[in-house]
Amino acid sequence: QSSGTPHVALGWGFFPWWEQCVFPKIVKAYKFDVVICPYNTAPICGFKGSKLVLVVHDLIFLRSWEELPPSKAHYQTLGRIYRRQVFPRIIGKADRIITVSEFTKLDLISRFGLRPDTITVIPNSIPDYWMSERSLPLSNRGPYILSVAGEAPSKNVHRLIAAFARVVNHDNEGYKLVVA
Repeated sequence: QSSGTPHVALGWGFFPWWEQCVFPKIVKAYKFDVVICPYNTAPICGFKGSKLVLVVHDLIFLRSWEELPPSKAHYQTLGRIYRRQVFPRIIGKADRIITVSEFTKLDLISRFGLRPDTITVIPNSIPDYWMSERSLPLSNRGPYILSVAGEAPSKNVHRLIAAFARVVNHDNEGYKLVVA
């Protein structure tokens, strides 16, 4: 908002309802030239006259239930079911696709027959101001292992914790496991 870029923030509700029913009405009312959908999904219809830019982070939600079992968090599993229903219907409608890795770009091309020139790879990154020029002194640091993961079964956190527990019990080096 502080960038001065024109934007609209309207509507509310359960995300699938908002995305499929409310959002298309907003797009139609404002006659946007370009609409960016940053969450692997977009409305199945309602973009007449607007270009659709779809951001695809990965295609893990398309894996089989045997390969990637449902999450213990019902919200995650419902989101996966929603994406599995919507994604194949909208991927071919996108005017431009942005993805975060060459791997996902190649996956999109092989699974959906998309043209490579319609997909742009923009890796996830953090801004320079997140980096500090002053490091924490070694005397103030403890040994730790950092895992950037979540509860999703594909992150395999339960195995990480079990393996960490075995190592800590065996070596007792004073390490901490940090899961972000």
